Amino acid sequence: MKREYKCSETRLVDYFESSRDKWKERSMNYQKEKKELLIEVRDLRRSRNKWKDECLKLKSALKEFQDKEKKTKELLQTILNQ
Repeated sequence: MKREYKCSETRLVDYFESSRDKWKERSMNYQKEKKELLIEVRDLRRSRNKWKDECLKLKSALKEFQDKEKKTKELLQTILNQ
């Protein structure tokens, strides 16, 4: 079924080309924004993992320090009690 248009074919061609070009531009902008967001998410994940690892290392170091401090206090207490 063929549609009937009131405008001339040249005007329609111009209109449809313009419409297509606008659609392509919007699509490209969305793709660019999507890529930028994916890169940002990737970078944030890396950063989060880096800080998570740093936190775990510091917690481990703190635990070791607390254990050494406890042993030192116990040793000092035994020396003072003698």
